Amino acid sequence: MPIKSTIKIVVISKFIAWWIYDKTVGLAVVLFFAVLDALLSIADLIGYTLRYSFLESAAYGHFISDGLDLIVKHRHLAETYKTSNFIYKPRLFLSSHKCSYPPFIKSLERHFKIIHLEKLPLPDLVISKVSQFLFQRNPVKNDLFRIRNSHFCLPITFVAAARWISSRDLFGLRDRYPLQVTDVLDDHLIIKCRSYLESHKINVSNIICVHIRTPAWYQFHNSEDPFVNNKESDSVRNITDPASVVPGLNHLLDKGYSIVQIGRKHERLDIDHAQFLHLDSHLDAPAELDLYLYAITKGVIGTGCGPDNMNSHFNNGPACIINQHPHIHATTFIPCVYHPPHIIDVNTSEVVSLGEYLYHQEFSYSDLSKKGLSIKPASADSIRSTFDFFATVLIEKQPYCHENWRLLSSKYINCLALYHVHYLGRPNLADSVYSYGLETSYPWHFYMTPDFHLSPHFLSEVGEEWLDIRYRYR
Repeated sequence: MPIKSTIKIVVISKFIAWWIYDKTVGLAVVLFFAVLDALLSIADLIGYTLRYSFLESAAYGHFISDGLDLIVKHRHLAETYKTSNFIYKPRLFLSSHKCSYPPFIKSLERHFKIIHLEKLPLPDLVISKVSQFLFQRNPVKNDLFRIRNSHFCLPITFVAAARWISSRDLFGLRDRYPLQVTDVLDDHLIIKCRSYLESHKINVSNIICVHIRTPAWYQFHNSEDPFVNNKESDSVRNITDPASVVPGLNHLLDKGYSIVQIGRKHERLDIDHAQFLHLDSHLDAPAELDLYLYAITKGVIGTGCGPDNMNSHFNNGPACIINQHPHIHATTFIPCVYHPPHIIDVNTSEVVSLGEYLYHQEFSYSDLSKKGLSIKPASADSIRSTFDFFATVLIEKQPYCHENWRLLSSKYINCLALYHVHYLGRPNLADSVYSYGLETSYPWHFYMTPDFHLSPHFLSEVGEEWLDIRYRYR
């Protein structure tokens, strides 16, 4: 037999053997968790409430936000079933490969018994399959937490994190179980963090955090990816010029707020003020300072990344989101004021309608260009006006008396619901940008509240005609 044919047969045989091994391990993992769920459900029926969850730690925003969400959910379940986490701590399977924020693991250990997948004495393929299986269970469509009402309750074993849904507070638990700084840090660390901020002249009772996304963090954290630079340079998530937020932040500083720039590897904003702190410039800062800031800040200004959502877990604190696209992702930040970018039809040079903002969810400049669209960030004046609204209305709770804006903002919320029902209201909602696979019988597949506002400045720029849910294929 020719050598080439022999080599080909050997390669094919090895591939088939690997494929069988891979599928066998995957099936074994599925069967293991099926048996585990069955045993835990039986225990639940006889009075022992045993639960577990999964958390992936490589993405900073998802890691912390999903972890805080799980703390709240398990607290609710412990109260519902009259069980105490001091007697039994829920198990948390943690994929700690490339952990983005190790100090948060200590916080999670206060609420969970953590099982580090990478430390288990198992082959890498088994660990990979377990991680993949649990990660795919995390979307809320697989969350048994939802199968509850006053007449019927299934035993709850796996509790999923609030990832890939229209609102991170899907079950409305934050008002019932607001977290405190003591839920994530002990007294010694709280004093250490507060003292550090006060030593830098920061007023800890009146802080606004700001996080402007740039490619820097992702290029650093994913440096092994040869395409990361190209991906980040083409990403519309980096559309905001850091210089454009400086006038607005200076305005907030003049109003008496302290501003802390959070996030890693991002360059310091060009602000010269005693009440401004660029956290990443201070290598001596406590590692836990991120968590302390999320717990005490009055609000967060950002461009639609994970850190912008953290403070809402603690005090239902508001966010100010600028230039976030895709549009629908901004609705995960509640309470919030949102200033979208301008999506422009290159043929007419006009801003497209709300329907096209919702329909075209491309993340990159190149994909938008293929649809005949361009994207333009908010101007410095628009941003300054939006920051002022954020501080005055959402933080200071002062009334905003522009009736036309209230009508348009209310119409905007209704248009979102109408778009969802009209274009996505079919028996199978698997493709819904809101539901990500939720069944139509599930009442929470669309969750929006009046606490989500469009920037008055943006509405004044685009006018009422922008609130049109129709779109055209491109």
